[in-house]
Amino acid sequence: MIKTAVIAEDEIPSAQRLERLLKQRGFTVLQVCASVKKLKSFLAENEHPDWLFLDIELRDDNVFEALKKMLVASRIVFTTAYPDRALDAFRHGGIDYLLKPIDETKLDAAIGKVERFGNLLKPETIPSEEKSIVVAAGKILKKIKLSDVAFFFSEENVTFLKSSERNYPIGKSLDKLEREHDSFFRISRKYLVNINFIDKVIGSDILLKSGEKLSMSRQRKKDFLTWFAQ
Repeated sequence: MIKTAVIAEDEIPSAQRLERLLKQRGFTVLQVCASVKKLKSFLAENEHPDWLFLDIELRDDNVFEALKKMLVASRIVFTTAYPDRALDAFRHGGIDYLLKPIDETKLDAAIGKVERFGNLLKPETIPSEEKSIVVAAGKILKKIKLSDVAFFFSEENVTFLKSSERNYPIGKSLDKLEREHDSFFRISRKYLVNINFIDKVIGSDILLKSGEKLSMSRQRKKDFLTWFAQ
């Protein structure tokens, strides 16, 4: 039976060695993720692998952030250089905890333990909920799903949310929104756009599926094209 795995590891030699060890043990390694962002993206867009082998500290964040509000259907083994993170690892669904450099005997023991217990070992996860933003419409408060927001924009020092209904003023800066939401990109000082609403890019213009056109700053174009292509 084929066993699929995804590795999260930002040290190239460690990632290559673990991938080689897993292939020798009959695993098909679907992806090696060097960042939490890439791991989150893979798990959101693909069927979850049978196994996740996760380093804890990656180049952009702590891997626990990728697991915090995601219902993961994989068996999780943490691989790390830090001996004092085991309790957190098990709280986030870890079935075993291997210190680097990984000892092959301990790797075999971890795999054997999981295969013996099978589905009795399940991650302690929190069901994910679609994020939303509370806005005011007169005296009425309502929630707008983040997936319904085409973009945020700033005008006269006020931040607005653009939905299919109308524009709503909100009490967060574009800087804060940019840090909070991976599916949005700051194309200029004025606009933060949702990738799912982009139809095409022509030069420095972003054309949305609604037909609207937003202008991108020259300084942000290179980073935007890298982000958009991921």
